[in-house]
Amino acid sequence: MSRLAKALVLGLATGLAGLVLSATPLGLDLEENFGLDGLFMLRGERTPPAEVVIVSLDKPSADRLGLPNQPAKWPRALHARLLDNLARQGAAVIAFDVIFNEPRPPTQDVPFAQAVQRAGNVVLFEYLKKENLPLTDRAGLAQGEVTVERLISPLPALVQAAAATAPFPLPKVPVKVSQFWLYKTGAGDRATLPVVAFQLYALSAYDEFLQLLRGISPAHAAALPPSRAELLRTQGIQELIQNLKTLLRQEPELGERLWQAAAAQPDGGGRLLRSLVHLYQADDSRYLNFYGVPRRITTVPYYKVLEADSADKMPVNLRGAAVFVGVAESLQPEQRDGFYTVFSQASGLDVSGVEIAATAFANLLEDFPVRPLDLRAQLALVAAWGLLIGFVCLWWRALPGIALLAGLGVLYFGFAYFRFASAAQWYPLVIPLLVQAPAALFAALLWHYLDTNRERRHIRRAFGFYVPDKVVDDLVRNLTDVRADKQVVYGACLATDAEQYTALAETLEPEQLGALMNRYYEAVFGPVRDHGGFVSDVIGDSMLAVWAGTSAKAAGDLCA
Repeated sequence: MSRLAKALVLGLATGLAGLVLSATPLGLDLEENFGLDGLFMLRGERTPPAEVVIVSLDKPSADRLGLPNQPAKWPRALHARLLDNLARQGAAVIAFDVIFNEPRPPTQDVPFAQAVQRAGNVVLFEYLKKENLPLTDRAGLAQGEVTVERLISPLPALVQAAAATAPFPLPKVPVKVSQFWLYKTGAGDRATLPVVAFQLYALSAYDEFLQLLRGISPAHAAALPPSRAELLRTQGIQELIQNLKTLLRQEPELGERLWQAAAAQPDGGGRLLRSLVHLYQADDSRYLNFYGVPRRITTVPYYKVLEADSADKMPVNLRGAAVFVGVAESLQPEQRDGFYTVFSQASGLDVSGVEIAATAFANLLEDFPVRPLDLRAQLALVAAWGLLIGFVCLWWRALPGIALLAGLGVLYFGFAYFRFASAAQWYPLVIPLLVQAPAALFAALLWHYLDTNRERRHIRRAFGFYVPDKVVDDLVRNLTDVRADKQVVYGACLATDAEQYTALAETLEPEQLGALMNRYYEAVFGPVRDHGGFVSDVIGDSMLAVWAGTSAKAAGDLCA
């Protein structure tokens, strides 16, 4: 096999191995748990949007207000006061990551429901409860069980008062949270809390959205409520989300034209519309683009917002902000609603559920989630990379190949990091750099080693007929110094010549002559080797045999 063919074979094998591994759950786990985490840690923190604020139900607030450190038991009249303060400060949307499904005395529930209705922009949390139901046959015998998810809604009065309700399911600890669902199939394909909050927040650009849609497709625009006020009166946010998602997924070209039209608008409404269009074109889940360690998003204790009766006393500017209210402690022992993320080890504190919801909302607002490569593009990249490095490792030998492979690895890593830091584009790292590259290098070195051993065996076999074994060993060990390796030895020579060879050569057929000469060589070579000599040269029917020694006497003794 030629050198080029070997390089191509190794390249194809390396690419195929990376392709197969990337298509397996193991490959995805490796990239997510090591590659993506490594990119986050190298990038570090980034600035979250100022429009996102968390109001934390925490221990300092419980201590300040004389309440138990169990937010579920806090008086709902306090939540009513909180809502009134947030509404006065101009909060654009208020999302509660707290379940209100158990009734309380009317003195608590009624003021809270009235405050929710007055605010007009409150999203309440729905809880998804998993239940294992037994399965039985007609005879009543157990046949296993099935797991179902049941949606637990807030109290009916609160549902009626709220602008919308939405679930926000997350995996249980210790599973690491890297993604969030935009829509939950187990809850009737309902939009989740961050999506609903974002759609409610983006209603400020609803009239502009309708205007753009009328310019592109008047028929589709006519099917939607004609104004924001009419929308809020006749249609729920969840229904609007489902209608827009269905429309833009069924007609992706319409979505692209809408996005281009929004991109041509000045920043502000255009930014919201671009994010909204991408939201409805996306898959049902997205990777979270974390901003850093827990509490990186602006977090204000509950009591500070509750006690601020004027804008100058409010610790942060809430005008036009999206406010998420939920449990978010600043100390790990107090954290009851924590989820393990890539930044948990760096801070020692898990991220609260409300901060994950706020992070997801901020990603939607910026239209800046982590975007993995499309599966086909990722597989093509891994295959092409494997082909390249496999070819490089075998085409260039030893140190040049290793140096070139290292250079290619640095360039690939630098490009992947730049794309992640600048555009949140996630390129695979573990399989290309930690699996394919070492495997290709090892395979190339092993192949070179086998080829070298095979070449040395051929050299030994070829030279063994004409050169002493010691000289053959020296040649095999170091061919580069053969010219400089000079040594004076003593020897005795024996020259033979076959009688009447010329006459025989003229009368015999070539095949017959060749067979005769083979028998002749066997007859004369054997005794030479048996007596410690070696055949130095053969010309026609003549042989030159040599007995070499370190002295004239030794050479004579060998010959005798």
